This record gives sequence, structure tokens and C-alpha cells, in this order.
Amino acid sequence: KEENKLVLTCRYVTILIASILKSKGIPCRVRAGHAPYFDMWKLGHVSADHWINQYWNKKEKRWVTIDVDGSWSLKDDFDPYDIPNGKFDFPADAWLNVRAGKDKASRFYNAGGTGGKVVLLWSLFYDFHCLMNNEVPYIHMPEIAFEKNFQKLTETELKEIDHLANLMQNPDKNYHELETIWNTNKKFRLLKGGLL
Repeated sequence: KEENKLVLTCRYVTILIASILKSKGIPCRVRAGHAPYFDMWKLGHVSADHWINQYWNKKEKRWVTIDVDGSWSLKDDFDPYDIPNGKFDFPADAWLNVRAGKDKASRFYNAGGTGGKVVLLWSLFYDFHCLMNNEVPYIHMPEIAFEKNFQKLTETELKEIDHLANLMQNPDKNYHELETIWNTNKKFRLLKGGLL
């Protein structure tokens, strides 16, 4: 019945999938980033903010990237339950590519209609929190990432964010360093938002 239905976003679906897989003993994590494989024809060739999962395949010894929520709306021809490298825009790669001039920030959008570097920054911090097993609601982010503050970031702060993004490109190898940042750099933690 309609009164028993919920309207959920990709964030909630990924958390549910991670919970189901973890309850069955399968290591799983939530990842935030951008999906260029949705049909966003009104905006042109863009990459929309999106949350997905990765589960650990013990036999193949690798993280398998899956998109359960978006599997029904793919415009590309690939398996959404084993997404090939390069099909999903992980924010660490996207942030560093934009900073290096290898990609356009205007290609990245969120569901609220905002685009550009600030959206990548939001996704970068969401993904950082996901890697620390702290999947947060969209309305929360570090004060450093609020749109009005983003314009005021110093080159030193941008380099700190670049360093975080570099580590996030290989989160397994760099986990202890990421965990140290998580535990010691409070400005990268979610301290502001609608419920805080």
C-alpha cells in the first residue's frame, strides 16, 4: 500500500546493502562519488552525485564495485554488479584531476542542482566518512566544505585536501594514515549540519 512505502535515496540503499552483506559475513563498504552513467540529458554530459557499495570477493582478492540502486537506470553497457574501473567517478580521483586541470569541475553535479568543485569537495568528505564507517546524511559536512567557506580556502588548506585525496585513491594501503587524519584532524570531520 502507498502508505507503507518509503522514498529512499541511493545513500539509504547502500547502507541497507552493506548491512545485509555484513550480516552474512561478507565485508562491504559504502562509497560516495559521482555516476557519469545516468541519463542526465538536460544537463549535458555530467556526473551525478551517487552512493554505491564495494564488497570483498575473497576468492578473487579484490573489492567488487556494485550499484544496486542505480542498476535499473544505466545508460551504459556494463554490469552494475561488477562495475569496471573508470566507470564510477570516485571523488579523490575527480578532485585531483580537476585540481590538475585534467577534468572540468562543471561536469560534476549533485541532486540539488549545484555543480563544480564544491560538489566534488562534498563528495570527497562523504567518501572519507564512508571509508571510516561513518555514513552520514547529506546535510552534514565539515565547516571547511560549506559553500560560503569553500571560496575562502587557502592554498595550504587546498593542499591538505589534496593530500587526503591522494591517500583516498588507495584506501586499503593508506588506511592507517586515513584513520590518523580521522582521529586528529577535526576540521575534516562532520561538525556542522541540520541536526548538529
